[in-house]
Amino acid sequence: EDHEIISILRFGMTLSCFCAAAISWRPCCAQFIGPNAESGIDPLSERSRAGTSRGSFVTGRTNTRLRRFVGRHKSENTRRFELITCSTAEVAPPAASGTMQYKSLGGSDLLVSEICLGTMTFGRQITLEESLDILNYGFDNGINFLDSAEVYPVPVSDELWGKTEELIGQWLKYRKREDVIIATKIASRPRRKLDKKNIQIAVEGSLKRLGTDYIDLYQIHWPDRYVPLFGPTDFDIQQAEKTIDYVPIAEQVEAFAEQIDKGNIRYLGLSNETPWGLTTWQNTIRMMGLEKKCRIISVQNAYSLINRVFDGHLAETCYQEKIGLLGYSPLGFGVLTGKYLDGQKPDGARMTIFKDFGQRYCRDPRVTQAVSLYSSIADKYELTPAQLALAFCRSRWFIDSTIVGATTVEQLQEDLVAVNLELPPECLAEIDAVHKRLPNPAP
Repeated sequence: EDHEIISILRFGMTLSCFCAAAISWRPCCAQFIGPNAESGIDPLSERSRAGTSRGSFVTGRTNTRLRRFVGRHKSENTRRFELITCSTAEVAPPAASGTMQYKSLGGSDLLVSEICLGTMTFGRQITLEESLDILNYGFDNGINFLDSAEVYPVPVSDELWGKTEELIGQWLKYRKREDVIIATKIASRPRRKLDKKNIQIAVEGSLKRLGTDYIDLYQIHWPDRYVPLFGPTDFDIQQAEKTIDYVPIAEQVEAFAEQIDKGNIRYLGLSNETPWGLTTWQNTIRMMGLEKKCRIISVQNAYSLINRVFDGHLAETCYQEKIGLLGYSPLGFGVLTGKYLDGQKPDGARMTIFKDFGQRYCRDPRVTQAVSLYSSIADKYELTPAQLALAFCRSRWFIDSTIVGATTVEQLQEDLVAVNLELPPECLAEIDAVHKRLPNPAP
């Protein structure tokens, strides 16, 4: 009886405090008991929890999209959160204009948004809270496709290995799994050989971090064999001879087919691959009689106004093999936004924070010349340089989805305008003229 009386008194006191707080409420921080999420963040925005349709935003007196963990309640197995609110002047940006378009990725049944949200900065360059905010904004504006990797965030470190996948996993708890298409990647040498054992370890690790029982698109981040990567373009035969013991592609195919049989992954993709590699993979799969089970449906390679190597490099292969390009770095590490012109080093920008990162976009002086010319074209057509760059990628027939990375909601809002931009022929002609004058300064 004593316990019951104490419980009733506690309930009464709690109710009284709640009523008093409600009467004296102001748009400032309030305490909120949130769900028992391991990260201490409730990733689901208020508009999504209420079933607000995509493309709409909360526009009332306050914006309550973010909850921050502030401690564990001593008497309950729950976590305590701050309900962070702000005035009308500080509410989130309005929904991006236009309608997201969707494509079948490589002829598969994966219907992906034309904009894929890249996540490699999540958990390092930007905070957990900022990452969740961007995920919510992207999803609410039609992005259903996320790209990650077991090595993210970047720059790669052993301490943060897999952190980005864990973050996505926390966010994914508050979404219907079938509404989100998850792509992630396995790292190869020097991290690991792509043999059966390591592939199984990597797949199971990603599944655990993502908090899901299947991955929609599983990609090899870079080949197990030697290939020129992330800037260098010339094939070095001495480097190639050092890795002659790479795992045979047939052995890799067999290991990935087993993961598909287990239901751990649905489709297979490659990344940073060459025409020889892509063709050999497809031919090996056919010779093994596995084309219906695990054919390659996509390749993720760099593509932008300052890196169009794909045009004469892999375009024909992808056309013949019905493989879609997932173009990464469409803004060239932010270089194509123009923010680094005239020697500027914006606070918080990737190449300001990580000075040795993204050197492929810094070593050739033609990069600055090209960016300046493309920025002038953007001004002429009343676009931002970022919108011109993304609209150009969208105009390419071989791109099924363009991977954009954003470190603020405002950046993503600007990028999403490109989903309905159709560049006129004269604009495309001016872009081609610059490309002929300054071809591929950042391959």
